[in-house]
Amino acid sequence: MDFIALVTARSGSKSIIDKNVQKIEDKTLIEWSINACKQSKFIEEIYLSTDSQNYAEIGIKSGIKVPYLRPRELAQDNTTDLEVFIDFTKFMVTNLFTPKFIVHIRPTTPTRSPVVLDAAIVEFLKIEKEITSVRSIQEMSESAYKCFELNSSNLLKPIGEKVDLNQTNAPRQSFPKTYTANGYVDIVKFDYFNTYKSLHGDKIHGFVTEKIHEIDNADDLEFVRWQVKNKPELYEVVFGENK
Repeated sequence: MDFIALVTARSGSKSIIDKNVQKIEDKTLIEWSINACKQSKFIEEIYLSTDSQNYAEIGIKSGIKVPYLRPRELAQDNTTDLEVFIDFTKFMVTNLFTPKFIVHIRPTTPTRSPVVLDAAIVEFLKIEKEITSVRSIQEMSESAYKCFELNSSNLLKPIGEKVDLNQTNAPRQSFPKTYTANGYVDIVKFDYFNTYKSLHGDKIHGFVTEKIHEIDNADDLEFVRWQVKNKPELYEVVFGENK
């Protein structure tokens, strides 16, 4: 088996209680992610990694695989994606099978298009031997070179060594474009990860997507609800026209 999807959804969010099962229209964030994966031409099986029996039941009712519950100690605020992947891949190797690639899907970026999901996989397959992974990114509205840090005396200093303070007032077009990861889709090589325990490796291909809104707090959630209400095509592309 080549491509499986791993939807990661812990239950202990503090910014929004049970964030991953909050609803946009009539579907939970988990269901948004699952349904996008179901429409992929490449993803053969979908797995859910969660510590919650409630979340697991949502996954099972959606027709995906939830072979075990993640330990609670791997569902904390400081739990890393690396730790979650180590837990999941160990289970897969020991109990099931070894896929070639894992498509990492985060419920907190719910309005992803299945078409874009497949485009990322196609791009990955073209250059798979030259890279260690794929991460989805989007262009920042303001170049990071125009941003600041504060030193110990509370004085501004530019980020990095290429820019001085006077240069930060220059038009954004005069700076290199900078990008931020957006959780749309990441692709991990199973064997590479299993060997090096490195989630993305040192040759990460940036897959540039349209701008998409991640849900980190209550304001983000309300914005995406408003967005979907006013752009029903966002719902339709994942679930079809009927609600």
